[in-house]
Amino acid sequence: MKKYFIVIVVLSFFACVSTPYSVSDDGVLEKDKKPIGKVEGEVGLMVTDELSFFNEGEEILRVEEQSWESPYPDFKRQSYYKLNFPKHNEEIYLKNRYGYNNEKKLIKYLLNDNGLNFYKDGLKDEEVKTIVSKNSAKDIHNDTTRANEYIEFYQDVLANNRVEYPDHYTQFSLALPPYELKESLPPNTTQVIYRKSEKEGDYAPILVGAIVYFKKESNVSVQENITIYSKLESPLTFKGDSYRFVKAAYLDFGNAKKEEIFAYQPGEKIEMQYSLDFKKSDIIYNAVKALKTKYYL
Repeated sequence: MKKYFIVIVVLSFFACVSTPYSVSDDGVLEKDKKPIGKVEGEVGLMVTDELSFFNEGEEILRVEEQSWESPYPDFKRQSYYKLNFPKHNEEIYLKNRYGYNNEKKLIKYLLNDNGLNFYKDGLKDEEVKTIVSKNSAKDIHNDTTRANEYIEFYQDVLANNRVEYPDHYTQFSLALPPYELKESLPPNTTQVIYRKSEKEGDYAPILVGAIVYFKKESNVSVQENITIYSKLESPLTFKGDSYRFVKAAYLDFGNAKKEEIFAYQPGEKIEMQYSLDFKKSDIIYNAVKALKTKYYL
């Protein structure tokens, strides 16, 4: 029943909207079925929304969809809209709550719900002031700045503060996390990674990383992934949090391209060995091997 409920809720958003506005095929903006202006541009779930609104041939509002996104799985794509009011010499940004499949939805949920309406003579000054007061530019800037700071942190510590080991420690192995190390490992660690010497002799393995395997099933989806952590040579603090390990790689088992793993140090996906015949343990082993080959672990 949950599956059908979710589908019904999603479909109802796209199917039903109560608003006096509509846009004809030739771009005429109507309110209560009476023409009050013109609209140029396009809106859709598969396009970048861009609309210009005109009154008596003069542009009164320009709406442009913009976004910030990062390949790092820690940070979700941020979608927002830039609104420019040429007559009022104002430009603001609003966070986006939905994806709009037509002009009617955009007008209702982005503009009307934020206090802006269209009239036969254009826009009302007091309503423009109302929507301008909701400018999200500072919040968007803070969110993206914070994300970029964490990205720089990951890249810096992985390049300069990973645990050190002799050159002859070219081999690696995976093992269950030792009980005595539980408190110092990342939460929910399922395996640890050791570097081992290629030489014969009494060379103790060196702990260099940890693996967290995650799986969550629901009635509509399955989330399954691994996060690989790199151990730091020197523990440090960043933005109030203490770190002995930092994220080094991420692999989503639901990804269509399972022969790739995202590496945090370069900020890009790297190739790994993959076959449909591989067990989960083989995939995890090859993910670690790919990082080792590229000297990211």
